[in-house]
Amino acid sequence: MNRTGYGSDAGEDVTLEQLREPMDRQRDPVAQPKSDRLPLQDITPENFEKLVVRLANCAPSAAFRARRVGKSGSTQSGIDVQCRIAATDRFACYEAKRVIEIRRGTLKQWVSKFLEGRYAATASSFHLCTTYAISDETSLLEEWEDCERQLLDRQINPHLWDRAALNDLLRDQWRIVAELYGESVATGFCVPAAPSLPVPQESSFAACEEFLYGQSLQLNNRSIACSINLPGRLDRRLSAGLSFARADISGISMALSARELLSWAHWRVHADASMERPYALPHATGSGAYLMMGRHVRLSLKEAEVADLDWILERAWNRIHRACLEYVSANRSFDFELIEHHPSAVGLLSVQPDFWQQMLAFARAHDATKGNGPWHMFDASSSFLKVYTCRDGDRFGEGFHAIVYPYSESILWSGKRQSVTIGWSPVDPRSACSVRGQWDARFTHDWLLQEMIPEVIRWMGLEQKREVATTRWRWPSRSTAMFLPPASDLAWSLAREWDRTERPEASNSALQEYVGALQSHFTCQSSNVPLAAECMRNVLNGIDGVLPFSSLPSEGYLRGNLGLHMAGDLSQAIREKACSLEEGVHSSAMDFALRGLLEVLRYAPDLPPSNRNHTVQLLTPLWERRNEDILCGLFSR
Repeated sequence: MNRTGYGSDAGEDVTLEQLREPMDRQRDPVAQPKSDRLPLQDITPENFEKLVVRLANCAPSAAFRARRVGKSGSTQSGIDVQCRIAATDRFACYEAKRVIEIRRGTLKQWVSKFLEGRYAATASSFHLCTTYAISDETSLLEEWEDCERQLLDRQINPHLWDRAALNDLLRDQWRIVAELYGESVATGFCVPAAPSLPVPQESSFAACEEFLYGQSLQLNNRSIACSINLPGRLDRRLSAGLSFARADISGISMALSARELLSWAHWRVHADASMERPYALPHATGSGAYLMMGRHVRLSLKEAEVADLDWILERAWNRIHRACLEYVSANRSFDFELIEHHPSAVGLLSVQPDFWQQMLAFARAHDATKGNGPWHMFDASSSFLKVYTCRDGDRFGEGFHAIVYPYSESILWSGKRQSVTIGWSPVDPRSACSVRGQWDARFTHDWLLQEMIPEVIRWMGLEQKREVATTRWRWPSRSTAMFLPPASDLAWSLAREWDRTERPEASNSALQEYVGALQSHFTCQSSNVPLAAECMRNVLNGIDGVLPFSSLPSEGYLRGNLGLHMAGDLSQAIREKACSLEEGVHSSAMDFALRGLLEVLRYAPDLPPSNRNHTVQLLTPLWERRNEDILCGLFSR
């Protein structure tokens, strides 16, 4: 057997009864029950075969056949499963590939072999199931797109169930996850059951209804019903499901991931009617039909149904945006990025590993049970930091205020020990944050950076002097004390912000930092959501307003960024471009326009305060859009 799990045609038939036998509990425990990902790469070959059959949901009465490829129990084994679709002669085909590595070209080999085999003629769909993380490798994803086209040319619907897709599928399968990993892992991993969707009937749903029950939002119109779980204090995750009233697709429910829902709804509220929808592409036949493009589902919709979907997304965006904003406002966590693979934790600080150990040693030395000093406010631990006071005081109340954990920073190895990210999540999601009670993310960040870390450095100096003084063979002196680096060499803030020591309109340098923060955002922004023409027009008007005070050494850079001809009056060309804007623009164009604004500000040191105020006001809609993009990113995982 080779490393890609590709073997000969020989195999053994497997009965449905064998594959429906209980799965063995995975021997390796999940380190964090509330994980966003299951360790599927470690699943045993026998369990993987049974898992695929459970997800395929072959009914006991359905025509079923399975053939094992490779030796049972091998880490390179696989199984082919076919389930007959009810009332047809077509089959849903599943190929399970339990492999260690997938190289470029392997996916095409698998698909070509399937298309050349005897099952392709009766196949309605082809599911490639593997524990390998194909979606993490761009080259493999591009190869799978070619495979999709091959399958669609044969009227076979393609589905890729790699490690990420299997995690998404298992999110709603509490019983399967509990059988495989235990109930505690299933409870922490699986999404709470959403309110049941209305059962589609041949007649249409009620027209344009909107209901909110706690964190569950229900949107109905003539042809589509949508149920959305909004982020809330107890569960920050966002998910949704769609069902349809049309008779030939009634009973079909389509799950939307948080990334799909946010990207679709965000695009809907910013796009104009002339733009092609990313979620509903016109059908190649030109018959007025559309192809709805979900991650795991493809559906053919009528034009009226697409219009109803537009209404659903427009109404959903306001509720989603409000719920997400309320969550980050309550926790003051907007300025911090989520930690990879830990969707409920945000990164506050990055610290040197040795200094993190000193912070823990400081906490152990100042355990709340060891004294009544102002710094005796810790519950000592050897691995994470617990801020705790055992009685009410003038500043803090009794109880835990913050529990922060260290996370490894996922960067390339440089030959040195990697820095540690200090992550924050609510101590008790049921309770509101306050200074006297449990701290929010911003207060914890500021307290660590401005109060605890300087105190830890001072304590380290005292400990060094004490150690030198107790050394019998060396008299303590100023020269024997070890050099302590400044706090800026030991810890760095991970907050997403520019220097807010002054307002952006207060000085030219502050305004440049403000514009620089905007430009940096749109440089890295890869969203397909267009920016309103008003935003670009405001940036151009801002450039025009600063230009009279700017002594540009050359106009070439500014003209190139704005796409202007090299000849003619620059100010007049900018005004004409602003007046001619009718459609929205994308992030790359905004990036170049903001570079142009930075250029004129750089050479306008004496810009009057009134012009600075005006420029900030012009940029306010763009700053609000930047905040929307960040919010979508925070809740898309």
